[in-house]
Amino acid sequence: MTHPPGLPEFQASAPSVGDRLPVICVHGWGGTKHSWDDMAGEPDPPLPEPGTQEPAGKHWHPPPLPLAGYRVRVPTQPPAPGLSPLLEAEGHPVLSWTQTDSIGAIDSTVDELEQVVAFAKVEYGTDRVILVGHSRGGMVCRSYLRRHRDDPDVAALVTIGTPHKGTRVATLDDRLLGLITDGVAGLLPIPGSALVVKAVVNLICRLWLSNVASIDELERWGAPSAQLRALISESQLDSVRYIAIAGLQPTMSRVAIQLYDLMSFIPQDIVQPWQWRRTTLRHIALPDVARELNPPLFEEFLEFYPGEGDGMVAVDSALLLTTADTTNVTNLSYEASHTLLLRIAGMHQRVIQELDRID
Repeated sequence: MTHPPGLPEFQASAPSVGDRLPVICVHGWGGTKHSWDDMAGEPDPPLPEPGTQEPAGKHWHPPPLPLAGYRVRVPTQPPAPGLSPLLEAEGHPVLSWTQTDSIGAIDSTVDELEQVVAFAKVEYGTDRVILVGHSRGGMVCRSYLRRHRDDPDVAALVTIGTPHKGTRVATLDDRLLGLITDGVAGLLPIPGSALVVKAVVNLICRLWLSNVASIDELERWGAPSAQLRALISESQLDSVRYIAIAGLQPTMSRVAIQLYDLMSFIPQDIVQPWQWRRTTLRHIALPDVARELNPPLFEEFLEFYPGEGDGMVAVDSALLLTTADTTNVTNLSYEASHTLLLRIAGMHQRVIQELDRID
């Protein structure tokens, strides 16, 4: 099977899977073409011995300094079903790819989506496709609809945890940098130190985030930006069925934290035995952490509160506006965090039921 040029990380079902409309899955920030597959689960890697130089590995966020006294393992993926094999079982060919730049400008990923749509039409002999987008991937799909609104070839759009109206999390770095800047400037008894520190911090931030164009495109504080409002209106088409899914639980699961006594950083041949302990927390509620850190800073971040968001996107942003005469929009919500929204079997079955109404 050939594949779209320039997209080496690409996979597609064989035409023999079925003759229903092909589904193109668009992953979110930092995802891959495998984001939609079944996940067998990853065993928890062993925690490294204190004081060793063992590489951190992909599951580890090492402390910036040894004397910080802790190490945190990010959530590992439990065994969970994927949407792709379920769609194939229903006769839908499924296509997915690993985006060249999943944190860059959204329009650059729309260019890649156009290649995949064109491939799907030829490969499966159809003039319509179904788009499914997770998080930023949903914004890519909406941008595709806007670009092709005069000749729509999309029968349905499913968005999962997509910030249609933006996310306050995209502004979090600026808020935190503001606190850091004020704190550092307050320690320097130099006239005009606040301006100097702010200039240096802004320069570092811009250099560091120079390739993360998506942050600016998804910013929200209060009402959605004019850019997002235009995208919403210009990608809302009567001929397309919309299914929007929101998460209600901003809780991270399966997080292991290793706490150290400072003596543990002294070489073993000097101090015996190791003075250390390990604590594994199966669930960490982001709202509790936020309230402990700084209530004035986080109280307006609805994304961090149960029932209000999934940890990254607020419910009111993930769902679509409807009116009394709206017949082509279905809004759904589930008790899951931003990432685990992809792994809810009940949600998968509901999406399939909604797609059954299209053919």
